[in-house]
This record gives sequence, structure tokens and C-alpha cells, in this order.
Amino acid sequence: TSGSFALLGHEPAPARFLVDTSSDQALLVPSSRYDSVVRALLPPGALDGGGGCRFSPGPGREVLCDCAVLGGTPPPPPLRIYLGGRLFEHRLHELLVDSGGGGERC
Repeated sequence: TSGSFALLGHEPAPARFLVDTSSDQALLVPSSRYDSVVRALLPPGALDGGGGCRFSPGPGREVLCDCAVLGGTPPPPPLRIYLGGRLFEHRLHELLVDSGGGGERC
């Protein structure tokens, strides 16, 4: 389906979406835009050195963060997805899950 998405307060950009209701993946991003989308969703500097987040090694390129990143001030702006003329906002805490580290790694 077609729609648009917006990051960091930018105007929505047209995009094509595949809606797969049988997948447990919340959001898949084209590899050409993955790094920039991830950086836009995280607080500034979160992926730079000691910022609390890193890409996992291997082909999945999952993002691993200290859960403390969720408490940043101010919180990063939401990812905005528009489908069928409706707005869906997703905040950082909705996109990260506890990785099983007792609430320390998300």
C-alpha cells in the first residue's frame, strides 16, 4: 500500500509499505535508509561511541541500546507513518523491547 512517513519534524515523504499481518516485525526499513531512520529515532549521539546504542554484528543489524536511552530529555520526536489518510505515531519506547537483560538492554 502507499502512504508516507516523516522523521524529525520533516514533511512526510511518499513511501510504499508492505503490510504483513503474520510477521512479528513492527517495522522494516529499506537497507538504503536504515541507518538514517535509526539515527533519527534515537537521541542525538546515541550511536556515537559511548552514547548507549550500537548496531549488532551480523546480517540483522539490530540496534542494541541501554534502556536508559528511553529516558532522554527531551525525548526524540516520533516516527510518523501515514496510511489511508490516517496518522500513526510511534515513539522510541514503543519501538524498543527488553532484550532479556533485566531491563538494562533494549
